[in-house]
Amino acid sequence: MRLARVGAVLCLCLAPILSAQGAVKVGRDAITAVAQGFMTACPDLKIVMDDLVINGDPIAYHWTLIGTNTDPGAAGKRLHIRGFEEWRIGEAGLIAESRGHFDAAEYERQLERDAMEFR
Repeated sequence: MRLARVGAVLCLCLAPILSAQGAVKVGRDAITAVAQGFMTACPDLKIVMDDLVINGDPIAYHWTLIGTNTDPGAAGKRLHIRGFEEWRIGEAGLIAESRGHFDAAEYERQLERDAMEFR
C-alpha cells in the first residue's frame, strides 16, 4: 500500500527524466522502479528534506536518506546518506527533469560496514 502511494506521488510530481550518479531513467515507470528498489532494500526508509534552494533554475532539493538495508549481503546495515536533486521545472509547473547527486563511494562503504561505525 505504501509503495502504491509513493508510486502515485512520483507519477504526479516527479520528472519524466531522472538521473542519479550517471544512470538516466526515463519515464514514470522507470522512476517508480528506482524508488521501489530503495523501499524494498530499506523497508524503514526515511527521506528527510534538509533544504530547498529556489534561486533560479535549477531548484536544489537537499535530502538525507536514513534506513536499514535488508538485502542479502548487506542485511542489517544502517544507511545515512546525504545528497541533493537538481530540479528543472517544466511548463506545467511540474518537475521536468531531476538530476540526483550523492556520494556513491560512501553509500557502498555503508553497505559493507554499518553507518553508525562512521559516527
